[in-house]
Amino acid sequence: MKTQLQSFALALYQLAGGFWLGLMVFFTFGVARTLFGALPREEAGAITTLLFPTYYTFGYCSAVVCLVALAASGRAARWASAGFVLLTVAVICMAINHFGLSGPVEQLRMDGDREGFRRLHAVAMILNLSAMVLVGVAMLFGRRAHPSPAHEPSRTIQTSPQVEPPPSSPVEKP
Repeated sequence: MKTQLQSFALALYQLAGGFWLGLMVFFTFGVARTLFGALPREEAGAITTLLFPTYYTFGYCSAVVCLVALAASGRAARWASAGFVLLTVAVICMAINHFGLSGPVEQLRMDGDREGFRRLHAVAMILNLSAMVLVGVAMLFGRRAHPSPAHEPSRTIQTSPQVEPPPSSPVEKP
């Protein structure tokens, strides 16, 4: 039986995970595509670079909430453990992009090294897409670890059996 804390942790996990996944999808397929479709490449790249610190900050905060909420759910099921591993790998992908690649990619962009930029940027995009998929799958594992009330066994209250009155005897008419 789930406690109120476990139910709250599950709701928080789903909320934070949904926000994190939505953030990645919106930034990647909404903001970045719109900027690069509407502005010259250099301007769009400069604006995107300015947005990255906020993108990563919200991503890390969401990840921490997800991981803490999953741990607080009290489930040690393999599904919850798999979700924890997937989220951790997603954070690692994000951290590699943030701390390992964003500086060199930006430097290559500023230096005009289009081939070097293209190669390193492709790696960053693959890591970003990988993090999206990992978070999405982790959200599915989290749902599996915490079945909805419709999937929980029903709890029926046992009552004493109903005793039916004996059938009334037919009354003869005089």
